[in-house]
Amino acid sequence: GVAGGDRRGGGGRGGGGGGRGSARLARNERAGSEGCAGNLAADAESALQVCGKADAAGYRRVQILAAETAGYALGMLGRFDEALASYHAAIDLEPDVAKPAAYNNLGAYLQGLGHNEEALALFDRAIGLEPETAEAWGNRGIGLSALGRHEEALTALDRALQLDPVFVDALTNRGIALYHAGRMAE
Repeated sequence: GVAGGDRRGGGGRGGGGGGRGSARLARNERAGSEGCAGNLAADAESALQVCGKADAAGYRRVQILAAETAGYALGMLGRFDEALASYHAAIDLEPDVAKPAAYNNLGAYLQGLGHNEEALALFDRAIGLEPETAEAWGNRGIGLSALGRHEEALTALDRALQLDPVFVDALTNRGIALYHAGRMAE
């Protein structure tokens, strides 16, 4: 299993990995709560069947989306090894086409397993593809803090809060990083 706080393995936002905080579902995954992504938690097995059919269609972008969605659904089902494999598949199909959420979510899972350096590289990739993603900046901050790089973590968490001032996980983890950096007055 994945180490961490909740049933998906921890805090922050992303696919279900480590760090500290609450739900790890990437905002662009949650944004579709009226549609497919929002229904995955309630009907993850059906989502996996749909993903399998899309994969069989042979369309590259559909395959990537199917793998990303399968990763999310598998994580919701607690099938973390399969979720990791699906996120890897989405990225491996065509690294420049995969959504930043795929990099962020894969990084979140790896972070939950304690692979912070590898996770940081994935968060950096997500940020490179979409610099305005608070979730990847927040997860980057969590990873840097876990490595004892608290000043760098504060920079990343501050950026996350610039992008999303009510990002509770970033606020919480900023406080933790300030504490570890010896800046309790802040």
